[in-house]
Amino acid sequence: MLVDNKFIFISLPRCGSTSFYVSCKLYNLEIEHLYPIYENLNATVEIKDVDENQIMDFITHGHEALVTLRKKFGKNYPVIAVKRDRYETFYSLFKHIIWDLRRAYAIKPALFLKNCSLDELFFFKKEDLSTYENRIDVINEFLLKNSFIKKYSIPTGFKQLYSDEYIVNVFNLLLTPSSYWHNHDRDIIWFDIDKLDLMENWVSNKIGKEFKLKHLNSTQNIECSIQLDQNFKDRYDTIYNHYDIPKTSFTLI
Repeated sequence: MLVDNKFIFISLPRCGSTSFYVSCKLYNLEIEHLYPIYENLNATVEIKDVDENQIMDFITHGHEALVTLRKKFGKNYPVIAVKRDRYETFYSLFKHIIWDLRRAYAIKPALFLKNCSLDELFFFKKEDLSTYENRIDVINEFLLKNSFIKKYSIPTGFKQLYSDEYIVNVFNLLLTPSSYWHNHDRDIIWFDIDKLDLMENWVSNKIGKEFKLKHLNSTQNIECSIQLDQNFKDRYDTIYNHYDIPKTSFTLI
């Protein structure tokens, strides 16, 4: 998203993207997405009046690939993003998907993920993630086989919360490699998630006033059978190393 017509922020899943968006709104910064639907949906929400534990129930924001953001806004804006340990990111996203499915009253797939094994979680292969079309095919096959959806669905436009299309979309968010969003672009200014004060300072200097993040977390109370242990990391590596490894060469701020 373009922020205050001064820089682009890449909203990477489980890397503080909701916190950053909410903070921008609280500071009355102008936000421009690829498509206006997100801002239209949020226009009637008075964020400052919403309990911080419920903000994620009211706010809608998207994850947009840098390549498409640059097609719309050009290449003259600096680009920032938040970097997080890749295992922690996927694990947090996995738990967030359980939360999101519950929110959408998709109880059957939510319970499945809550109690699944590593084999059941990693039901896909490296090759299945190479394109959007491949991901949608393997996700639909998995969801149909387990009777989590009623028919083959392809997410288009804004997904209704209680639809099969929405379920396919959240699974696609889980499976999509992080590099899809940032494309290993060398011009990105990365900020470590454990040093977000540096990003706050950078944004403050850029917009000419103080900027502090509103910290939110939808997964801290989500329980599941999967543990973030070495077995989890080994299984993750067999699929995602192909997509993740190039970004380890970047210098963090």
